[in-house]
Amino acid sequence: GLLANVKAYELLTVEAAVHGDRKAGYEALLVHPLGPPADQIATVLDEMLTINAAYLPRFR
Repeated sequence: GLLANVKAYELLTVEAAVHGDRKAGYEALLVHPLGPPADQIATVLDEMLTINAAYLPRFR
């Protein structure tokens, strides 16, 4: 249900941030019920990583 999807998003987001895992970041956006359409996820993820680069050192 909705809560399971949001929890999956949270866990994948943490995994992405801690390990610099782009695939987990992509999957996080994919499972979020209010996330972008699937064909826009890569672009949104790129923008988020660029804007937040100072806070996400594992993605460098």
